[in-house]
Amino acid sequence: MGIRTKVLGCGPLEENTYLLTDEETGDAAVLDPGFFSKKTAEAIRESGRLLCIILTHAHGDHFAALREYQSFFPEAKVIAPLGEERILAEGDARNGFTFAEGVKPPIEAELVREGDTFTLGKSILHFLETPGHTSGAMCIYADTSLWSGDTLFFHSVGRTDLPGGSWQALQRSVRTKLYTLPEETVVYPGHGPMTTIAEEKRSNPFV
Repeated sequence: MGIRTKVLGCGPLEENTYLLTDEETGDAAVLDPGFFSKKTAEAIRESGRLLCIILTHAHGDHFAALREYQSFFPEAKVIAPLGEERILAEGDARNGFTFAEGVKPPIEAELVREGDTFTLGKSILHFLETPGHTSGAMCIYADTSLWSGDTLFFHSVGRTDLPGGSWQALQRSVRTKLYTLPEETVVYPGHGPMTTIAEEKRSNPFV
């Protein structure tokens, strides 16, 4: 038993929206709500109870459909990285990519940091601060699964040329936070196909 991961669909810029479901209890979380359809709502209801909606960072392609989820599941709490607090509250005039059309600040969320956890049924989600793609980006780890947002991709990494990005910070985050996880860890990235820590340590040319 553990967490079952399903791709609900791809939002703007082919962003992966994930449904995480605790297999024992049916409790569920939506990760990076860039995509929504009525079929996704049906899938969530069939799966169980939606407890939370998690944002890995404050770029609009990762929460373009947030309001739709909130309208269908008003009891689900929004969880976001503490390091993105200012942008979630105010937006970022330097970066038109930050906020999705129709989702304007403020986004009210429970803010989490390194070491915080969230109980999803019988499973525990661990939040890892992984700055680099943005200054406050985070990943989520549980049960030898990693949901890496835009920090780590299949044979690639997130871009660092947007406001708040840092190439040095991203490399440090991957090497010290992600590459220290068990090599069998399955990685579910914010864009593109899944991979493993072992595969990225062996073949990723960027880190």
